[in-house]
Amino acid sequence: MYPPIAKAAHVSGQVKLHIEIGKDGRVIGTKLVSGPPMLVGAAQECVKQWLYEPVLIDGTPASTSTTVTIRFDLPAPVNPNDEQIASRFFPLDQACIKAVSSNIDPDQQADACKQAADVAQTFSDQERFIERRGAFVYASTAMRRAKHYGVRAQAEAQLGDLAATSDDLNKAENFERSAISEMGPMNAEFIKHQYVPVLKDLLSFHAQVLSALGKQGESDAKAAEAAKL
Repeated sequence: MYPPIAKAAHVSGQVKLHIEIGKDGRVIGTKLVSGPPMLVGAAQECVKQWLYEPVLIDGTPASTSTTVTIRFDLPAPVNPNDEQIASRFFPLDQACIKAVSSNIDPDQQADACKQAADVAQTFSDQERFIERRGAFVYASTAMRRAKHYGVRAQAEAQLGDLAATSDDLNKAENFERSAISEMGPMNAEFIKHQYVPVLKDLLSFHAQVLSALGKQGESDAKAAEAAKL
């Protein structure tokens, strides 16, 4: 079975193993000769399932050894446009990472990372987990530094443009949800204390905006989502 972490990281190649074969033909030991570390465990588990014809010496079964090569080829991407998306995504992703790491103007960070996250969302949801997770996390971090959509939405609300406020709040909420979804399995406590409160505040404010727009059903749904967090 192709290791999920290797598939997510797009690691392929060959693993060469020296194997010991017992008198009954079963593989009783393996030693790595060469190969990508992410693929070694899967290769070892694979050969342990093999059963060889016992070697006979003067009619008596004997132990033996040999060297085998296991090849791992990545399956074709689910999305046929994967490579084209990747060629657009990686330059934007690097620009986002550079902007956040160098701590340039917060609005520039947010803009750079939003572009990368927007492209990341066009990858297949069955692939590119590492890339998508990283893009969403950086985008959420950059926009929280800039308070990009949340603050703009509040300003628009004060100016009476409630429709634009609602639109910006939807964008802010979606980025927070994406970051929570992608990071959640990795660091639940960090998510609980850093990301969830932000989403809860956005939802509560959005509920008020929707109520003012006369969209009580949508308002109640936002309030209910906030209450569950």
